[in-house]
Amino acid sequence: MSHAIELHRPDMGLFGRLSAARDAMRQHSRQAKTYRTTRHELSIMSDRDLADIGLSRGDIEDISLQAAMEV
Repeated sequence: MSHAIELHRPDMGLFGRLSAARDAMRQHSRQAKTYRTTRHELSIMSDRDLADIGLSRGDIEDISLQAAMEV
């Protein structure tokens, strides 16, 4: 996951930049948790269960990343 954060803007004061940094860290934390949870839940499923929902074991990484980006 890559992130672009603009923390230095002339119209933002110190507290605005700190607030933006805090918000970015919270967002990253939410995305990381969603990624880990999704990956874990899919990883513990059997190949048959994955096939029932139209996935293969090779799809887990992509699905986990997609879920994290939607948060």
